[in-house]
Amino acid sequence: MLYSLAASEIRLVLKKPAEILQPVIFGLITLTLFVLAIGPDRPMLSSVAGAIIWVIFLLAILLSSERLFFADMEDGALEQMQLASCPFFMVIAIKLLVHWLMLVLPLVIAAPLFARLLFLDTTLITPLVCALLLGTPAVVLFSALGSALTLSLRRGSLLLGLIIAPLYVPVLIISVSAFKAAEIGLGYSGQLALLAAITLSSILVCLPAITGALKLNT
Repeated sequence: MLYSLAASEIRLVLKKPAEILQPVIFGLITLTLFVLAIGPDRPMLSSVAGAIIWVIFLLAILLSSERLFFADMEDGALEQMQLASCPFFMVIAIKLLVHWLMLVLPLVIAAPLFARLLFLDTTLITPLVCALLLGTPAVVLFSALGSALTLSLRRGSLLLGLIIAPLYVPVLIISVSAFKAAEIGLGYSGQLALLAAITLSSILVCLPAITGALKLNT
């Protein structure tokens, strides 16, 4: 059941290949704007590269999650999911996993390219990618929670940002801290452990909250 659900979600995403490329294209456009705004100052660009890339990721995930459940609500799929033989929270977990794999992971794969465009030293790409891999699942869960809470609102975009922006802050601070620690030659395993703990905690807390909010809105 779960395998067929995951396969179905993947097929739905593959029917709209533009949605897979959209976060990467958005990232390139935003990156270009940052470079144009800061100027061709290589030391300056490399010093803020980690923060710029993380801001790009947060904005891309926020935009892609805005209508995460909207189509399922409109065609009645959410109600059918609640009647499935497997628990509703498992269905939502599979949906969010596919969302991360198909939309966020390509952006993570493109992160080394973004880093080189910002003249980041190659030795710092590994901590950056590790932080992205550990932190972005929590960001997706936070965004999904905001999307579920504002699902029934016609213009919930602004409210969505206001709800989940404070949840982004710890992930952003810890990720940039890990990057800065690696930049000056210090260990960053503690920061990565904190990101992993935040992701695990968000699974335990956000997933039941998301399913509860979806049940109320459907």
